[in-house]
Amino acid sequence: MGLLSKKVQEDICTVQGPLLEELTKGVTKFKEEVDIFDQDFEVRGPMIPGLSAREASDRVLVFQDIFDELWRKFEMYSSGEKLFGLEVNDYPALHKRKKEFNLLNKLYGLYLAVNHSIDGYFDILWSDVDTEIIFAELLDFQNR
Repeated sequence: MGLLSKKVQEDICTVQGPLLEELTKGVTKFKEEVDIFDQDFEVRGPMIPGLSAREASDRVLVFQDIFDELWRKFEMYSSGEKLFGLEVNDYPALHKRKKEFNLLNKLYGLYLAVNHSIDGYFDILWSDVDTEIIFAELLDFQNR
């Protein structure tokens, strides 16, 4: 039993150095990726004044995909830092963007739902219009 535990400990010590180095390099690169994303979001993101709602909605989707990948990496690197007993890096820009994406997704989700509903009205004959259903949909949109 003692021999096996000694062997396992030696194996762990052997891989610890390279893994720690890989983690450190990854975190350094990740910090750069977060900075680039944050700058790109400021310059080309969905909150640029003057964008149409459709264009802003499209940009939310594009930037959300990039953000989701960054968030996945953030969680992975944070876990690695905890595992090695390192100080976990904080990324205020990433947390700020997470809150913004939460609000943007609600806003543009509502925008798309309203447009989809309105587009459906063009397919209804006037004789088939049910104003109570339309009124209920409007109340639902208002409550969101």
